[in-house]
Amino acid sequence: MTITVLGRCAATGGKSSYTRNADLALQGPVQGTGPYDDPNPFSMTLGITPAGIPGLSIYSASTDQSGGVHRTWWMSTGALPDGRTSISGVLIDDQPVSGVLPPNLLVDNETDLQPCETGGTVRVARTLAAGSTVQGWVSATEGHLELSATTADGERAVAAVVTLTRGP
Repeated sequence: MTITVLGRCAATGGKSSYTRNADLALQGPVQGTGPYDDPNPFSMTLGITPAGIPGLSIYSASTDQSGGVHRTWWMSTGALPDGRTSISGVLIDDQPVSGVLPPNLLVDNETDLQPCETGGTVRVARTLAAGSTVQGWVSATEGHLELSATTADGERAVAAVVTLTRGP
């Protein structure tokens, strides 16, 4: 995962790269108890060191308190000639629901990217901006995904290359 400083700290912020563990879950469409009309073939959850810093969380869909489906990514799949499944998606919603942060976040509390910050180095998680993309492929035993995102506040860009091996 590579994080690049943009916005007001771009001149002094630089770029830092990290190797982190990732967890990926693919499942059938999220079906809530509310109205359901979701043509997406599946839902995706990607977590890059959810307990570590920096970290990244991606949730393509979730259910709200009333049971309705809230889709944040438009996902698509396709069959590749070698039997793998292609995956692509674009973040379509970066707005909070009922005052709660969207589920697609970059946690970038790392100190090496904050030379222009004053005070402490702990910052809030940054919401990923609409238009961020993910693409790649999965098979029964492995996968490869590439994520390219900017944050809604314009302060960071993140590129993540995720190599996956099916766990137990």
